[in-house]
Amino acid sequence: MAKTKFDNIKNRVLLVVIVFLLSYLLTALIDKEYTTWFFGGELSFVDYMIDFGVSLLISFVFVELSVFYSSWSFRLVSFTDKPYLRLFICAFLLLLFNNLTVWCFSLLINICFDEGLAFFHQGLYIFSVMATFVSYIYTDAQYMESSILAERQKKELEITLLKEKEHAAQMQLEVLKSQIGPHFMFNNFSILSELIVEDTALAEKFLDNLSKVYRYVIQNLKRDTVSIEEEIAFLHSYIYLIKMRYEDAVCI
Repeated sequence: MAKTKFDNIKNRVLLVVIVFLLSYLLTALIDKEYTTWFFGGELSFVDYMIDFGVSLLISFVFVELSVFYSSWSFRLVSFTDKPYLRLFICAFLLLLFNNLTVWCFSLLINICFDEGLAFFHQGLYIFSVMATFVSYIYTDAQYMESSILAERQKKELEITLLKEKEHAAQMQLEVLKSQIGPHFMFNNFSILSELIVEDTALAEKFLDNLSKVYRYVIQNLKRDTVSIEEEIAFLHSYIYLIKMRYEDAVCI
């Protein structure tokens, strides 16, 4: 999934704050012991600052990891053209990776600290759930923005292509007009009308060469090169028309 204007530092910081506040709110609702400990009045200002600092750090770590997992899963699940199935698979992968991350952190804490920290493990899972929920919405919004941007660019390219085709067709028409000059055409028709009255056999030969000239011009409008044989045949027909018009006044 391409990086968009929606994904920036300001929004990432906002995600961390939201996860931080929601985690405290959820912890207060489900963990009465922590609530009593937090609002019991026995903690000093330093204790509160340490608790807030650790919570912010955990929020930041889980948000960044969760956004990374979510973005990675959206890039990974590109094999399906069904958007709802893609969203479901990405949600499952995000939940799986976040739970694995919490399990790894809990395992590391158990190795480093001997004393029981059950409340801390519970807090990690709460932060993980909040980060999963918030980051998934965030990545979905980013995915939607990317899709809208891609669709807009596609339409712009289609419009540009249509304009280029229209311009190319107009240029071909202009080339055709320049190659089949009206004066040249009307002069040949005038000669042909005189030959029909005077000499029908010569008129038929003149018409044959005239048709070869115009057939050559029309058939080669879209070609960049022609064979020497075709070019020489065209020149013979063109010279014949010039000779019929100017007779001995032109010497080639």
